[in-house]
Amino acid sequence: MQEILSQSFSQLISMIIYLAALTLFSYVGMMIKKFQPVVAAWLDANTTAAQKKVIKELGSEAFTYAETVFREKNGADKLHEALSYFNKNMDKYNLPGMTYENIRNAVEQAWLQDKSMRSFDVQVDAGELKSEEVAPAVEAEGQTS
Repeated sequence: MQEILSQSFSQLISMIIYLAALTLFSYVGMMIKKFQPVVAAWLDANTTAAQKKVIKELGSEAFTYAETVFREKNGADKLHEALSYFNKNMDKYNLPGMTYENIRNAVEQAWLQDKSMRSFDVQVDAGELKSEEVAPAVEAEGQTS
């Protein structure tokens, strides 16, 4: 009988500890969610234009590093490598205490800038075009010149 009571008591204690930990984590998560915009606004207000320029340059450097060194990896792995590179070099540029979101934002801005600068070539398979479609276009060009 004592063994059954001790097992029940043990299960009850573990359940109480589990619920307390779950409540604590939920509370911490709610507090982070509540204060995240305030912290982001404060960081934005206290980041100088020179620091923003350095962050942009380091983000571009990290993106370029990941694109050239890790060509064989996919996008998510390259992003991870770029974020890792940015983290390793933050101290060199005197950028301590940046959040993950700010670091990722800098790298993704570099990616978007690179993407907007690329020209996308449309490749058409020669077998898909019929000779009738190509010939009139060439003749029309000759007439307008």
